[in-house]
Amino acid sequence: MSPMYNTTLENPSFKFRFNAENKVGKTVQDREYEGLFQIFRKSMYVGSFRTPLWLSSPPYFDISVGESFIQNWDSWATGTSLANRTKIRDLKKELKELFQFNHFDITVTQDKKNFIIETDDGSFYLNELGGGIGHFILVLGNALIKQPGFILIDEPENALHPKLQEKFIRTLASKAKYGLIATTHSIGLARSTGDKIYSLTKNNEGRIKLSDFGENYNSSISNNISELGFSQFMELGGNNVLLVEGRTDIKCFKEILRKYNIEHHFIIMDLGGAGFINGKSLEELAELKRLNAKSYNVIFDSEFDSEDAVLKEDFSAFKENCESLDFNVFPTDFHSTENYLTQRVIDLEIGSGYTALERYENFSDRPSENKWGKTLNWKMFREMTIEEFAGSELDSFIRNKLIPLTEE
Repeated sequence: MSPMYNTTLENPSFKFRFNAENKVGKTVQDREYEGLFQIFRKSMYVGSFRTPLWLSSPPYFDISVGESFIQNWDSWATGTSLANRTKIRDLKKELKELFQFNHFDITVTQDKKNFIIETDDGSFYLNELGGGIGHFILVLGNALIKQPGFILIDEPENALHPKLQEKFIRTLASKAKYGLIATTHSIGLARSTGDKIYSLTKNNEGRIKLSDFGENYNSSISNNISELGFSQFMELGGNNVLLVEGRTDIKCFKEILRKYNIEHHFIIMDLGGAGFINGKSLEELAELKRLNAKSYNVIFDSEFDSEDAVLKEDFSAFKENCESLDFNVFPTDFHSTENYLTQRVIDLEIGSGYTALERYENFSDRPSENKWGKTLNWKMFREMTIEEFAGSELDSFIRNKLIPLTEE
């Protein structure tokens, strides 16, 4: 029998589930086809060639390029729609933060054939700057204008410095209504940004096989960090390790650390879930020391159910193991990571029909109509401000433990 795969696509307003045999020629039911069509019909495919000033009149797959893209941008930036102008303004602000400029602006030349980019170093035509910034402007600008359901992108690492690859894919994913699907040869990029990773291979008969990445070997924390290209990451300045509980927490904490402008100093890796957080993990935790990182830090869900609660026995043993290895370790002062989300960002990202969690409320105990997919948490953390963390012990841990690691 051919291998089977199961995919679930979720957002607050719908849940669509389908099964498909992993072989060419399988016919899906009409109802399933219609459901897929409705989900993907407004999606945007981004090919591997992404040069903004490529002068071509037709679109390159689903993105406009060259003069067409510049004119579309200009109509949004200077047109009569205040909503469109605000979106362009917000994107320029986002680009300013991503590239860490104090001053940044984008205007269109009078003949509408080029961009003028203003930075801390002066004014430049777009083609006078590195390809990275043009890459961001083209793809993010198209995503902003098209407002796609899904974004499908081929080799998102193309033409980007390693330090920008992760920022690019996370920022692009935030522009999709439902999610982003990428193909890549970089397992490090996949592990640091993906909620789910698949391997696409051919069997001896030439049939395509889609399987969960890592299903054919026993993974370990140290192996996982090696796959991320840790030595290369250290060369870029990220020589601190931060371990978080689950895969969805990786992007959440990237966004949280971004508020404090220290995310580029940390390589963030998941522990594989709460099942690893116990007293039996000392040996594997100790393996991390062989990486010779500047520091090792751990944040995990305390699952506290009240203000005076204490850690469970397994959690306490795990914390003691971490501290015996000189790890900075922080069990959340709230029940779990999503308990830090505020009502403001929930309303902004998924709607007012969902209520923020109380500090010690267990998300799992909520009725289904008041739950959202945890894969959406990072988008909400992306919208939070640093002031919204004020007063929490998480804020104190970041300020007193993590930030000093970046200043030494």
